[in-house]
Amino acid sequence: MLKLKGLESGFEEFFVFRWLIAFFCLGLSMPVNAAEQRDRRIPDEYESTGGLSLGLGNSGVAGLGGLSAVRLNPGMLALEKTYTVGGGYHWPTEGRDFFDAGVVDTQSSPIAAGFHYTGFSDDYDTELAQRPGSSKRDAAIQRRASLVLGRVMGKLSLGLGAQYVEGVTLGSEQGVLQEKRESGTTIGFGLAGLLTPRLRFGASVENMANKKVAEYAPQTIRAGVAYIFDKDVIAQLDVRQRERIGSFEQAFAGEVKTSEDEAYQAPERMGIASFSARIYDMLRVLGAYGQTITGPSRRSLSGGLAIVNKNASLSYTASRPHMDYEQSHQSVNGSFAIKF
Repeated sequence: MLKLKGLESGFEEFFVFRWLIAFFCLGLSMPVNAAEQRDRRIPDEYESTGGLSLGLGNSGVAGLGGLSAVRLNPGMLALEKTYTVGGGYHWPTEGRDFFDAGVVDTQSSPIAAGFHYTGFSDDYDTELAQRPGSSKRDAAIQRRASLVLGRVMGKLSLGLGAQYVEGVTLGSEQGVLQEKRESGTTIGFGLAGLLTPRLRFGASVENMANKKVAEYAPQTIRAGVAYIFDKDVIAQLDVRQRERIGSFEQAFAGEVKTSEDEAYQAPERMGIASFSARIYDMLRVLGAYGQTITGPSRRSLSGGLAIVNKNASLSYTASRPHMDYEQSHQSVNGSFAIKF
């Protein structure tokens, strides 16, 4: 966590944060498309960024460092000096279980570095995905890996990285369907800084130049603020814009397009309010609520518990990425940090 000192204008900073909350709530109150919805959920893995982020609704662009920052915001990477190794195992709402692991080194040199890998417990079942009436939402992905670098430059912390993703598709050769592998690399960047001693901002873009692998790595833009009430309580507001994933959210070529299909042409824009509070010294509580700002309605609810100390953490997090459905995405995560 970035150490913040010299607080002398707490009332003014809290007033600024209250203004941001009001602006956020105004956005959530904007009308959404009332077209009748069908089930267009995307696989949970697309939005998962690792670490404690699931308990925060996969948000925290201005508040989460460490392993979560590798994908969420590389600009947050260099804000704390540590060497961290960690990973987690996920039980998504549908589809294959997946796991993630990574390492962050911000001590060895002035340039921070982070690596994050996601893999699946089983191979993607192309035959099952092609069966008529199949409702199994599973990402046609075999693996993804992200490598990022970050550095503090004056009052800003900047980060730059790349993501490699490998997916599976079905192609026809001489009239016979055959499984093919597709892979590609995207780029991303992020930044973070202080608006006041207690109010931090962050912004990032993930998966730029993703035309070849847009179905596996949709471009995602994030921006937000985090207010540090004290070292144990953080409140965050995030706005996230994600490209639509055609195979799950849009009509297939040749299908008759409805007004609902038109609504799913634009990227999804979602606002997420979250908090993190440490109680009883070693216990951290997480929670988040998200809602689309424009377009088809979607609401999410997330939470988690983490046992933490100076060198290690163990957490359980869960999320309902679509509150209209009962299924929950659950995960267990652990990390070990060496500070010197």
